[in-house]
Amino acid sequence: MMEIVYLADYPDFAPILAEWHYQEWNRLHANDSVARRLEHLRAASNRRRIPSVLVAVENGELRGSATLAEYDMETRRDLTPWMTDVFVAPEFRRRGIASALVRRVMEEAKAIGVPQLFLFTTGPWRERLYAGLGWSVIDRPIYLEIERVLMITRP
Repeated sequence: MMEIVYLADYPDFAPILAEWHYQEWNRLHANDSVARRLEHLRAASNRRRIPSVLVAVENGELRGSATLAEYDMETRRDLTPWMTDVFVAPEFRRRGIASALVRRVMEEAKAIGVPQLFLFTTGPWRERLYAGLGWSVIDRPIYLEIERVLMITRP
């Protein structure tokens, strides 16, 4: 059975997650590294506060993650907080894990009194995923040279 838990309760997953995140998003950050990602994950390994990292675990194995963060888009620091780093390992995709992670981050945000939550994504299928979970498009900015979809939800 899959469960969504705090990375803080499973610190041994942080190095694996850092590698996954680096492989997925290293092109977004100058001077990115697995070590930088690991440092970021450890700093965000909290419970019931911003930042916090949630992980999907099944049969004792890591499946994916999502983060509740202060911000994610350098050009929109006026918007806070954000859901970031929604990631499911390729071999576990198309099983509803990303949706479960998104719902759990939304529940976490609501539990700590967050009135609205932001995210940015790329691509129509990701936009549809989030829209189906209650997110609305508020802008389509060019960020890091690519058109992004900026979305909001009120958890």
